Amino acid sequence: MTMTDNIPQVQDSNMIPLPDVMNAARNTEQSRRLHRCSFIGMKGITRSEAETRKDIDALVREAIADGFTTFITGMSCGFEMWAGEAVIRFRRDNPSIHLIAAVPFPGFEGRWSANMQIEYNELLRAADVVRYLSPSYSSDAYQRREKWMIDHSARIITIADCGKSIDYARMLEVPIVTLAVA
Repeated sequence: MTMTDNIPQVQDSNMIPLPDVMNAARNTEQSRRLHRCSFIGMKGITRSEAETRKDIDALVREAIADGFTTFITGMSCGFEMWAGEAVIRFRRDNPSIHLIAAVPFPGFEGRWSANMQIEYNELLRAADVVRYLSPSYSSDAYQRREKWMIDHSARIITIADCGKSIDYARMLEVPIVTLAVA
């Protein structure tokens, strides 16, 4: 009796070649990406919060009408959190809507005011998925988060040209919708 005698054996005819498994996973991710939209934006905006939230609602409504069902927020103060909150509001009427919180690293909110931390944690709890992109703070944690968001999205909604991140999205030919700041 060998050590493998107790292990169920799989017949060769039932085995799926590894490349086919990898292709199936890749195709699944590609099809999921087609229904994902990310919010990438900066904290320092010059327009009113009420006006910005109203415009975010309109852009989320438009994205849903275009077939997007999963939204990714980077969880930064301002635009990204407001966008995540808008998605949660739309999800109340449409349970097929999902929110992914793409957090650069655990403790990301640690230096924020107590009120902002409460708002952040409420949104984090409301998210369907929380994804930490780095184990701790590093100089590239934010860029790693935004790259992941872009790699997993078929549309980017932004409030301003966020430099390298938007350049990367353009290079991948991911459509970008920019909310006017003036």
